[in-house]
Amino acid sequence: MVKLKIAFLGSYLPKIAGTEIYLSKIAQGVSESGIGVYIITYSYGRPVGKELVKALPTINLKYLRGISYVLLSSLYAKLKEKEFDIFNAHYALTSGLAATISKLQPRVVTCHGTDIFNGFRNIVYRRVLKYVIETSNHTVFVSKYLKDKAKELGINVKYSSIIPGGVHKPTPPIRGKVWLKRSLLNLDKSYYVVSFLGGLYIHKGAHLTVDIVYMAQKILKRDICLLIIGDGPLRSWIRKRAEKLGQKVIITGYVRHKYVRRYLQASDILIVPSIEEGLGLSCLEGLAAGIPVVAFRTGGIPEIIKNMSNGILVETISIREMAEKIAFLIENKELRSKIVIKGYETAKKYSWKNCVEKYIKLFYKLAKNGRR
Repeated sequence: MVKLKIAFLGSYLPKIAGTEIYLSKIAQGVSESGIGVYIITYSYGRPVGKELVKALPTINLKYLRGISYVLLSSLYAKLKEKEFDIFNAHYALTSGLAATISKLQPRVVTCHGTDIFNGFRNIVYRRVLKYVIETSNHTVFVSKYLKDKAKELGINVKYSSIIPGGVHKPTPPIRGKVWLKRSLLNLDKSYYVVSFLGGLYIHKGAHLTVDIVYMAQKILKRDICLLIIGDGPLRSWIRKRAEKLGQKVIITGYVRHKYVRRYLQASDILIVPSIEEGLGLSCLEGLAAGIPVVAFRTGGIPEIIKNMSNGILVETISIREMAEKIAFLIENKELRSKIVIKGYETAKKYSWKNCVEKYIKLFYKLAKNGRR
């Protein structure tokens, strides 16, 4: 089999969010298979394995960051076009656009969530999405829900597939949470810990977390600490809101992905209050860490979480309803145990190895046959 060379375009580590984690796991897995991997990314991008990374001098200011990346990456990739067999752009509205306007061939565009959702907000974004997806050789969606939303926009998604994200080998539920809470979080054993994992953005529902946990604490009349694993522009707002309500909160800031599970294992419940969600990798991380997940029924989340089976879904975007579900779950030990066991079984079905194998198969198929 001929060895391929793949150029990936998109935001990369050390920035830690769903798209960056997904791209890094795919790129690293493809590289470990012996395929040549090259990342064309933003100015902050750094390698974490054998993959080669080209960090372009993008302008790190809102709006200008994306525009400068599209211009620089399209030019750079075009200059290097003959060195690669396949181009895989992650996030249609920036990387996908760059690959499209430079007419890179063959190209795969991977859609993650907000790129598709933005098509419903702006006619210009909608036209860009249609142009990028319909002229690509193949489009990957991270969930069936996302593919269906693209169809709603009137986009022809004939040449497409669904490749969701994954997790590392799930960990059976652990004992010794009290020790973890003390050593990792410096918390008294009387505290329940409700965690949030992800970027601190409005579409992730980060601005709702303090009020959700505060209300759950009032319902239960027991101490609950909100543990936020991540960082983002809402960090200071969240701190101020917590101070105003008198709600205990711990914000870890940026945490390397390999250490995330340890923080989750110190938690009792993971909440996923996303307003928009392509798939919900944080749900999988919670299940793989052996803790129950409470999430809004949004986006592709119901493709992972089945209500009252391997997690709890909150039917409407409501602070009170999510708080009530948290309180209900904390008070129901038998249900928690059942959900954790089912969640562990679910997580075992999602592995990065399977995702990588699907991409490798797709890359070789495109290298041989072109658009399929």
